Parts: sequence; structure tokens; C-alpha cells
Amino acid sequence: MTARTMAVRLARAQLRAEQRDTLLSLLARVDALTAAERAVVVEYVHAELTASDELRRTVQGQQRAYQAAVDRTRAADATIVEVEQERDAAQGRAEFFEAAQNRMRDRKEVAAVRVRRAVEDPACPDSIRRAVHSALDHQEQP
Repeated sequence: MTARTMAVRLARAQLRAEQRDTLLSLLARVDALTAAERAVVVEYVHAELTASDELRRTVQGQQRAYQAAVDRTRAADATIVEVEQERDAAQGRAEFFEAAQNRMRDRKEVAAVRVRRAVEDPACPDSIRRAVHSALDHQEQP
């Protein structure tokens, strides 16, 4: 808040305090008021009612703005929770697929070792040995 804004607020508060004091003094002797004093009372009462109405509207606007901010914050929090849950689920799926991929790679390596051993066996026919070597050579090329 700037010094100028604060000075304006203080001046308004001082004026309202003076008006309230005068109003209370006049109300204490309302039966004996002159027409001019009654006009002052009416003026001050209207001024207080106007200030009160403005303050009430300001407070209501601030309450609405506050509630809107709270609602946005809650919605953002809910979205964050939802996104974190989706992230966790996706991470779980990724871990599952990575593990499955690793198992398949391991099985492929074991199968390749078994096939190489089988074709190295002297009892393996040459035609099968050539077909397996050809398939393995072809598979290793990109």
C-alpha cells in the first residue's frame, strides 16, 4: 500500500470518526434538535449508510474472489492428484513392459545358445546346420 493511499484512508477514517461523534452527540439530544441539526443528522446517517453499503459490497466481492481462488486451488489440487495417479500407473506399465522385454531378451539368448549347441553337435545334419547359421546371420543384420 502506498503512502498516498494510506493517507487517503486515514483522512476518510478521521472524517467518519468525526461524523460519528457528532451524530452520537446529536442523537443524545434528538428531541431538542433544531432543523439545521436534524439536517446534519440525516446527512451523516445517509453518509454512514452509504459507506456501510460500499464496505459490504467490497467485502462480498472479496469473499467471492476468495472463494473463487479456493475453488481454483481445489480444482488444481485434484488435477495434480489425478495426473500423479496417471503418472504412477504409466510408470507401473512401463516397468511391466520393460521387465517383459528383458525376459524375452533373456529367453532369446538362451534359445540362441541352445540352437548353437544343437547345430555344433556332430549328429546334426549339415542342411539344418546351414539353415540355422543362415537364419542367425540374417537375424543379426539390421
